[in-house]
Amino acid sequence: MSIGSRVYSIGKYECMVVPAGQVLSFKDPDVNKGYICGFHPDYIVSKYANSGLNQTFDFLNVWGNHVIRFSEENALFVERILERLFTTYIHSGGHNTAIIQAYLIALLSELKEAYLPDTIEEVGVSLILVRRF
Repeated sequence: MSIGSRVYSIGKYECMVVPAGQVLSFKDPDVNKGYICGFHPDYIVSKYANSGLNQTFDFLNVWGNHVIRFSEENALFVERILERLFTTYIHSGGHNTAIIQAYLIALLSELKEAYLPDTIEEVGVSLILVRRF
């Protein structure tokens, strides 16, 4: 699967975060065994949290490392949060934003614990321009 021009494959105990506004595409969805998360900006920025969340969680930015690997134990915690987040969203029709955002922040915090920055990064003109915004 691809986000922008980068190609990814996610395995068991892995989660891929698709930053807001990025294009996600699949070639062979059966290859991926982990989770894919994409968040609407309205759930990240609201009366309980501000735009500073993007600076707190690098993986929400376009230039962040989008694949996060968990230990088996932490993968179970993340799975439960995702299930609860999904169930709450479906049952409330997305209108119970306070509880949805609480679960979302818990999920983002778990993702941050396991997050490792991208180690292979070419610093070019395009990256410098992207980071200005």
